[in-house]
Amino acid sequence: MKGAEKKHHAFTEHYLVPLALFALNVCVVHVIHAYSTHSWTSHLQLIALTGSPLALGSALWLKNRNFLICSIVGYLLLLLCW
Repeated sequence: MKGAEKKHHAFTEHYLVPLALFALNVCVVHVIHAYSTHSWTSHLQLIALTGSPLALGSALWLKNRNFLICSIVGYLLLLLCW
């Protein structure tokens, strides 16, 4: 691997993947809590909340740097606006 590729790979593997795993764990607990307490106000919130673990899981599966960043930021925004 070249230097730039190695830095890109190390950043993804050492920082983004653990952060996405942490966000996915929080997201799954958040989804379970929302379904069990019926704490959503609209079906759009429920769809967004249900789509978040799918986006995080597929980003982890693909290990695409941009997709990881977008799915983590998207869930954090959803968490802040909930």
